Amino acid sequence: MFRRRIILCLFCFLTGSYNLYAGVIVVSIKPLYGLVAKVLKDTDHRLELLYDGLISPHITGLKISDVVKLRKAALIFWAGEIYERGLQKHIEKERRAINLSHAKGLNLLYNRAFDHDIRECHDGKSTECSHHACSDHHGHSPESLDGHYWLDINNAMAIIKTVRDRLSMEFPSEKDVFYRNADEALRTLEALKEDISKKIRPLKYMSFHDFTQYFDRTFKTQCVGVVTADPHSGTNAKHLSRMLSRVVKENISFVMREKQFKGDSLILFQAQGIPVKTMDYLGTDFEPDAFVYERILSDLASAFR
Repeated sequence: MFRRRIILCLFCFLTGSYNLYAGVIVVSIKPLYGLVAKVLKDTDHRLELLYDGLISPHITGLKISDVVKLRKAALIFWAGEIYERGLQKHIEKERRAINLSHAKGLNLLYNRAFDHDIRECHDGKSTECSHHACSDHHGHSPESLDGHYWLDINNAMAIIKTVRDRLSMEFPSEKDVFYRNADEALRTLEALKEDISKKIRPLKYMSFHDFTQYFDRTFKTQCVGVVTADPHSGTNAKHLSRMLSRVVKENISFVMREKQFKGDSLILFQAQGIPVKTMDYLGTDFEPDAFVYERILSDLASAFR
């Protein structure tokens, strides 16, 4: 009897969840949520966030309620397997899933190698390449690419256009609204880029884990090294000692850490009088709305003033 009640409760939960999430548009992370929300302004479409930023989308799986949300969604916008490996198996074959790392005009960068030779695109010219040059079907694995691409405002603009075009395809009666909203969003992002460029200083810094390459590229800030290549594993003592020495030698302004990772080893830097700044490129403390992208970028830029 008890077992039947459990099964009945589970059935009711899943059925209710299906009804709750039917027809919604799901976005995986807050920075992308903010961009999609701009294009959806003044429409009746309901937007749902998948990850709140408190956990790392790199490896995290999904709750049952999240799986239900994805199954019933009208559209799913996600960052792609280069950032959200834990999400890939749930939606990689879904026609409704739009991988924004494939956005037309998006510039993707290889993961930086601070203590090794710089990796190049297949043309041998630079570490920067377009989506087409770095996509899997050209022989480059997702693991070789830096997935924090939204921190380049130019990439955010490319995302806006891709979202606009896909929404217009799915809901053609609202095409004019989507285009009008997208034009406004592009102007807002251009103004944001100009404002940050005027206020920011090109300071040298070190990062606990490398997530700022796209921001550095846009605003000419300079990360000179990372404490760990993989924030999910421990820090090599020899490498940590080398980084401490480098901080002093190169007159580095501060060390940056992500809110999602503890970074216990950074206590050693603080003991040397090196400031440690906690930044949040996923917008954990910000409300998911049409302005969260600007808040995230402005907050990150505040570290360099």
